[in-house]
Amino acid sequence: MSGATTKPRKLKTPVSGEYSVKNAAAAGALAAVPKRKKSVSGVAASALPSKPASRVAETRRAYRVAPVKTPEATVFDRMGRLLDQSLRCESDVVRAVDAGLPAAAFAQLTRSLDIDHGLIAPESTLRRRVQDNMRFTTDESERMVRIARVHALAVDLFGDEAAAQAWLNAPGVYVPGAAAVAPYKLSVTDSGARLVEELLLRTAHGMF
Repeated sequence: MSGATTKPRKLKTPVSGEYSVKNAAAAGALAAVPKRKKSVSGVAASALPSKPASRVAETRRAYRVAPVKTPEATVFDRMGRLLDQSLRCESDVVRAVDAGLPAAAFAQLTRSLDIDHGLIAPESTLRRRVQDNMRFTTDESERMVRIARVHALAVDLFGDEAAAQAWLNAPGVYVPGAAAVAPYKLSVTDSGARLVEELLLRTAHGMF
């Protein structure tokens, strides 16, 4: 109605002392509740194993490295240096394995990389091969080639020898349900080497 006035509503305000007491009590109650980390299916996030690709990224961050690719440093070049062989393509690798890698290849590989010699062959066999300057068998040569290949791919990804070796020597769960294993050790079998190579290549292309 014209000319009618509406009385302003009075807001109920708490007594300042009562307000401060209630807020102090609430703040104290919240502070007393322990903070819990987010969980997945009831398992604390900190207890969950990181994904293999995440471990690669963590290693790259730890060493602050970026992939360094130069025309004269291909994967085959790096493999050749590790095995003291002239390797320019896959055909060269096949020929070297078929002929059997010489004792010098084993010596160069183990000088360059921090690996367990037992991944190649039993200690007694290795000693005999080196002392008599014998060539390694096809299976033994394949193991050396696999280790050299995954190392070369890791260096290609990390751009740093130390970072590559750190990751390849760090145990991780790469097969669901299996025990943690270092990529170097996983790489001595054909299927294991394929798994490590796939992970490195997928990471290099940003496919996690």
